[in-house]
Amino acid sequence: NLDGYLFRIYLLSRTVVLMERFIRLFGAECIDSLVADREFIGKEWTGLLNSRRIRYYIRIRQNFWIVKPSTGERIRAWWLFNDA
Repeated sequence: NLDGYLFRIYLLSRTVVLMERFIRLFGAECIDSLVADREFIGKEWTGLLNSRRIRYYIRIRQNFWIVKPSTGERIRAWWLFNDA
């Protein structure tokens, strides 16, 4: 649904602006970590958190693709967390 997609983009951009304002007022060093739902996955959002060295915990779908930094290999998230 295009309306839902556009709303998620709008919400994410507002969240980035809010986080940047918080950091400007209080500093990134006062943030231990951030917990978010999977709607907050995006290059702009994770890029901001990474550049400010803010740890984050974001719930992801099991079919989400992850790139292993050591090899560049793409794997499904469920494979990493499958305890079978």
